[in-house]
Parts: sequence; C-alpha cells; structure tokens
Amino acid sequence: MVARRILIATAVLLLSACTTYDLLEEGLIYRPRVLALKMQPPEARIGDWVRITPLIATPLDAPGVLDHTWLDCGQPSGTGESDDWCDHRGEQRVLGSGEELIYEVPKSLPQAEIQSLALAAGYWKRISLEVDDRAGGKDRAFKRLVVQPPPRNPDDPSEAQRFAMMRNRNPSLPAPELFSLDAAGGETPVADDVPLEANRDYLWRMALSPGERQDYQVISLDLSGIDPSKAQELTQEELEERVTIQARRERLIIRYYRSDGRFGQDQKPVRTVDSSKEEPFYYPAEVTWSLNTKERVAALPDRVRLWFVVVDGRGGMDWQVVTRALIAG
Repeated sequence: MVARRILIATAVLLLSACTTYDLLEEGLIYRPRVLALKMQPPEARIGDWVRITPLIATPLDAPGVLDHTWLDCGQPSGTGESDDWCDHRGEQRVLGSGEELIYEVPKSLPQAEIQSLALAAGYWKRISLEVDDRAGGKDRAFKRLVVQPPPRNPDDPSEAQRFAMMRNRNPSLPAPELFSLDAAGGETPVADDVPLEANRDYLWRMALSPGERQDYQVISLDLSGIDPSKAQELTQEELEERVTIQARRERLIIRYYRSDGRFGQDQKPVRTVDSSKEEPFYYPAEVTWSLNTKERVAALPDRVRLWFVVVDGRGGMDWQVVTRALIAG
C-alpha cells in the first residue's frame, strides 16, 4: 500500500509541475471569479495554523457586497481535477464566512497515510471557497494544502528548523512596471498617474527573481515487471532498490486576467518565464496588452483592471492587481 501511494503521489506531483496555460484562453472577468487561493504557509503539519487568502476578481461595475463561504467536505466525490463537490451536499462543513480563513490542520486526518506520503507529493487536504455577489454571480474554487506529519521529536529544535528550511514557500511576485511600445518595439516608461490609451501597445514587466524557484526532490518508484496485485508483497529491500530520488527545481507559471483588452494578441510576441529549462533564458516575466477599438461596439470603460498571478507548481502562489484609468487616445 505504501508503494502504491508513493507512486500515485509522485505521478500527480509531476503532472501538476508540468501544467501550462494558454494566454489566449484567459477569459474576461464578467462575473465573480476566484482566481487564486494563497495559503501561508502552503505546506504545514498536523495541528499547524494556516492563513488562506483568496484573490477574487469581479467586474468593475459589480455591486460592492460579496459573500464568502469557506467549506470542507472531507473527501470530494469523483477523481476529476476540478471535482469539488461532496457526494452529498449535507456533508459540507462550513469553516467560516470571512474574507480570509484562519485554519487549523485537523488532528483527525489519517496520520498513517500522511506519513506514507511524506517523502512523495505529500498528503493533500482540500479547502473550498464559494463567493456570491447577491446579484446572481457565483463562483467556487478549491485549494490543496500539503500536509506533512507532526515532528517525530517535538522537543528537538533542529527538526523544526529542517522542516522550516525545506518546506514549500510562496513565491513573491513584484509589482509590474509599465512601458508603452512604439512600432519598432521601443519601450517608454509609463508613470503610475498616466492613463492608458486605447489602440496603443503596452508591455507589463515583473522583475521576478530566479531565486524564487525552490529546489526540491521527487521520489519515483519503478514497478515495471511487477504484477500490480503483488506490489504490496515487495520487501523493504526490494522497494528501496526500485526507488530513485531526483533533484528538481520549481517551474514558475504566470497567469494573466483582465477586465478588458487583450493579452499577447495582435501585438508583439508574448514573453514570459519559460522555466521548463533548468535555467530560463530571461527574467523578468513580460506580457503585452492593448485595448483596440477597431470593430468594437461596446463603449470604452473609464478604467481597466489587470490581475497577474504566479504559481510555483507545488501549491505556492502570489499575485498583483493593477487598476488604471483609460482614455480614448
């Protein structure tokens, strides 16, 4: 059972670390959307306290009231990546209704399973958030908290220091700098108090440090040639012979959302952090944006809002939100 759990956890970790996002599919914000849920810290032990902060995007003309409902339903039904519903709605347990949630990792979690997954992807505990703008706009999202077992010796300060040093942390996304682009690709800085102009290309640059990518280890278990039904019969020595440990470095992904305009289309090629290589060729992260009025029917808004989210592939994240005035130009 331990071997099977490690194999499954490792496969899921590798899958999550390789997720990519197509900029052209990042939709407009026309209803409340939970874009991200940041846990501080994103990896904790049984009995630890965690602060969970949401990034909720709403249309600029949305009503001011937004209800939050934090939920826990134990094990969600099904196995889909986006499946976040209990088998029975009555199983849901309301954890809170504030804009943030202060959450204690339950001591009732299955400690044997948590211990068996400690060297792989870790045990995942789901927390869900529902938001409601009271005008028919709703959204729901979940976040996985990586749970590690309690310390073997609570009185050993070195063990706590090792855990604090090695566990995942949230990356830090700096405030973006803004540049206008001319036809030749030349960049001119744009001050914070200067409105954006329609029909002009802009470049948003975030000086993301390469040091934000943490090193970590992935454990793989090779069960080739083994009858899956007999995997549990392997001895500890046989298991250890089939285990390999690989050093990895996080891949940072930047997601982009907008209240209007477009990212990276009909403009210069999009440049962002390509950290699938061991060392990306360039930092910082960059993306182009503009609001073109050609064939536009809707009236121009007097301001636009942009959301920038960085994700490290292991549950850590950070974001920046920018609101700028807009003129016809």
